Amino acid sequence: MGIASGERDTLTIEQYLLLTTLQAVWRNHLHTSLERGDDHHEAFRKAKAAVLAYMTGAGALLLGGRAA
Repeated sequence: MGIASGERDTLTIEQYLLLTTLQAVWRNHLHTSLERGDDHHEAFRKAKAAVLAYMTGAGALLLGGRAA
């Protein structure tokens, strides 16, 4: 979900909730990966994969089947 500077004020409640959730998914996977000893490149890759996996399932449901 690409959001330009200043666009947060125009998000729907569904989009805002999804953005907040994706930030939590990203942060949690990034921290877990780093704590396990992965370098920052691998931790970034794993966090991105987790966000994409979330969007494939729950994210699509939250947006009513629309792509983010």
